[in-house]
Amino acid sequence: MSESASLFSHFVSTRGTFRWLSILIVASAAVAWIAVGFDIAEIRLFGRIGMGLATANDRAAHGYVRQVVLTSQLTMLIRTAIAFMTWLYRCRANLRAFGTRHLRYSRNWAVFGFLIPVLNLVRPYQVAREVWQASDPSATDPFGWKAIRPPRL
Repeated sequence: MSESASLFSHFVSTRGTFRWLSILIVASAAVAWIAVGFDIAEIRLFGRIGMGLATANDRAAHGYVRQVVLTSQLTMLIRTAIAFMTWLYRCRANLRAFGTRHLRYSRNWAVFGFLIPVLNLVRPYQVAREVWQASDPSATDPFGWKAIRPPRL
């Protein structure tokens, strides 16, 4: 082994990824509120259709706006999911740089855990719990992180 080789992995900052994730979460919330407003408008349109007051142009315009809203929601969901998986992957990768040892889940599970059906119901939680425990500043022993209890929520 050379003198410059280290047993620790290199630390990768998660600051930029977290900023993008925060921005995308706020943007997703804004798009969700727009969708709520659209749903209210849709209920009003159904009432007007029931009374015979809605025109074909009203229905066509509403159908177009529906597609725009749904496409916006899906786009924001995908972008936010990718940013979150990237952030969790980097957090998990940094545990080696902190000196933590004997982790149960590899950093690849931070991504694959979301993509495998049925397993995606538990594995992301397990990976996030492990990252939470192992990155706790009170865990000074590389193996003592397992004794730290994660919060219930």
